[in-house]
Amino acid sequence: MENQIVKGAFLALLFGAGAGCAGPAKAPTATAHLQSPAPPTAFTRVDVARNYEFVRPEPVAASASADPSYAAAHEQDTGSANDHTKPLKGLFTSASMALPAGWSHMQGDAVRHDASGLECAGQIILANEKRIFTLRQLKSFDDRNMDVACDYATGSGHYLTFYASFWPRMSLEESYSGAAAAIRQRFDVQSTVPVPLAKMKSNEPDPVYEGLEQQMAAGFNIGPVDGVPYRTSLWLAKTHGWHVKTRATYPADDPMTELVAAITFSFAHVKVRTKNMTDPIGQSGEV
Repeated sequence: MENQIVKGAFLALLFGAGAGCAGPAKAPTATAHLQSPAPPTAFTRVDVARNYEFVRPEPVAASASADPSYAAAHEQDTGSANDHTKPLKGLFTSASMALPAGWSHMQGDAVRHDASGLECAGQIILANEKRIFTLRQLKSFDDRNMDVACDYATGSGHYLTFYASFWPRMSLEESYSGAAAAIRQRFDVQSTVPVPLAKMKSNEPDPVYEGLEQQMAAGFNIGPVDGVPYRTSLWLAKTHGWHVKTRATYPADDPMTELVAAITFSFAHVKVRTKNMTDPIGQSGEV
């Protein structure tokens, strides 16, 4: 089946056109990747329709014998109302506040995981929907701080989480199958459906975009939550030993959250790739 293309012209994500990002100056091919794009933090329906192109491939078949243990910890509270009942008191909205080990403050309210290069804004705004995803928690799932996540919620039943996990010996297919198995282990999945991937490309010669790694994605319809049909979706890529993942949980009839999740996942993928092209870590996980 041919990929379904969502209407809209895609302007190179390198420049963040129409998404509130200033374009970096041109640089020689050898150093262009040192100036990676800043992830957008605010979206309108017009921006998304004009400035991004999406493919909606059929979900990749997950292995029937997949081991969900690698992703099981990620599923303990992802997309859970109980995990977000008490908003943090400005922990990630002031550079004067302390961060967990391995994280750094960036300009504005953004934070960065030093080892992977994963960047997380303080807020992600969907303007037309009057919806704000607020960064609520920074999580670490291991003692080395090499399996981490940025957790967002809106307070109205929409959840978004970005992960960076250093599992260099695990293949993308194994990671995807394990994540899908963990989702099925946690939720009563009624059906699997395609979700969009944001196409990443650049009009400039930039090593970051040359040979960009495969991305996998799927949506899982999980039935009603308080009478509303819900979906939880997965996006995943592997770059330089890091498994970059995004999970979104939202009402099934909410296409804007789905598209924004696809866009922000692609930026996360490129950010981690950019950092590790110039500053990789060894197989042991030592920086």
